[in-house]
Parts: sequence; structure tokens; C-alpha cells
Amino acid sequence: MTFFSAGIELVQRNFVEVKSQTFVHADAPEILSRAYFLLNDAYRSKRMPNDSLTNEHKRAGLTAATIMAVRPFIPIDDENIQSEEAYLANSTLCMLLGAAWLGHENPFARLPQDYQLRHHTIFLNIRLSCLEHFLNVVNSNGRYRDILSVDISLADSASLDDIVTKFFMLDRLRPI
Repeated sequence: MTFFSAGIELVQRNFVEVKSQTFVHADAPEILSRAYFLLNDAYRSKRMPNDSLTNEHKRAGLTAATIMAVRPFIPIDDENIQSEEAYLANSTLCMLLGAAWLGHENPFARLPQDYQLRHHTIFLNIRLSCLEHFLNVVNSNGRYRDILSVDISLADSASLDDIVTKFFMLDRLRPI
């Protein structure tokens, strides 16, 4: 079981309405993995020295951004989604798997409920133009495995910097 498939199953198992109001394509874990590595390679080439390794905050931020770009949980009825759990399934997954890289308790759990919901909103607003072509190929049942790189814009790089910084700050947050 992959990192992404384990996360998807965990969200489906713990949030009943997610399972009943959304679906996930069978190849979603592979698509997420490929999108993550495309994004990682593009971000590294723009942002990090060649000999620099990706640290846990960058992995967390890139994981969260990848999930929100791909959005593996697809509403069965997009215009009539009935529950907040189902509506927030992708941001729940991104927070869960992003936090998994930090190696200890989920930092979002330390936040008051209102601020947890604010983070959902932050993540729901993530859009990355550098993955649009890849996702268009995925959505047209094309040969997405043939896409070997993406070009990251300054705006995408800034968005990723923002997400990585959020995970860094959350990781350093003292218990409330």
C-alpha cells in the first residue's frame, strides 16, 4: 500500500460521509505520486541548490499542494454535496498526509477548531498552473506517465513557498 492510498483509505474509513458522497479513481494514488514527483523536481530546480535534500517541511508542503491540485476525492454530485466532511475530504487528506512528514503528532490537532477550519479554506484555495497540463492529460484518459517534467511559474513557486512555510510554522507551534 502506498503513502497516498493509505491516506485515502484512512479518510474514507474515518469519515463515513466521504465514502458515501465521493469517489476516488482506482489510479488516484499513482497519479498523486507522479504529480508529487513532477512538482518536487520543478520546485527543486527553481528553489533549492542541486546538493540540497528536501526536508520534512518541504515534503509536507509539496504533499499538501499535490493533493489539492489533483483533488482525488471527487463528489458524486458536485452541485449537491451534503456534508462538510465530504466537501473537505481533499483538504482533510492534505492536512493528514502533510502532517505525516513531520514525524510526530498532527500539528493541526493543536489548533482550536475554528483555526482548523481556516486551514481547510487555505488549502481549498490552492491552484497550481504547472500541473494543469498533467491533470488535463489525466482527465482525458491520456498517457500521463509520459509526462516527465513540468515548468513551475514564479506564482506557483511563491504558492509552494507559502505552503511550506505554513507547515514549518505549524511544526514549531507550541501546544495551546
